[in-house]
Amino acid sequence: MKSIGIDLGGTSAKIGVVEEGTLLASLSLPTRRDSDYPMILKEIAESVGRLCEDYPVQKIGIGSPGLVNTVSGTVCFSNNIRWSDAPLRDDLARLTGLPVAIANDARCAVLGEAVYGAGRGYTRVAMLTLGTGVGGGFVANGAKETPSVHADAAGIFGHMTLVPQGR
Repeated sequence: MKSIGIDLGGTSAKIGVVEEGTLLASLSLPTRRDSDYPMILKEIAESVGRLCEDYPVQKIGIGSPGLVNTVSGTVCFSNNIRWSDAPLRDDLARLTGLPVAIANDARCAVLGEAVYGAGRGYTRVAMLTLGTGVGGGFVANGAKETPSVHADAAGIFGHMTLVPQGR
């Protein structure tokens, strides 16, 4: 089954078609700080549409920086892309006509490594992510424990704002 994987970051969104852990096609688009939520959402949806012209895709998974509510599909807060309470999962599903799953980007990265990459075969995997921000994730029991909680901070770590509106 072919799926779209999206790594949303502070400087770019990387979008790829994957099948069983193999990347079949990809593209990248900038996520400029002066771009607002509707503009970035529209550009992502258009990019997904272009990839779907060549590949029969059945679903989308997106990793977003920041605190993500995996139950409601909302980016609660992301300093990297300056979003608060963005209903990304539902908006992207509406624009693409495909089911969408969403989680924190570092959580997605460590899950990918645990299932298909360097962490394959290990029961516990930790990963540090360095990009526009600093983050990381942790999975246990071969990635079988996936928390679904509000503002899913379980299993992720990195630079977090300690003082609201602080540095």
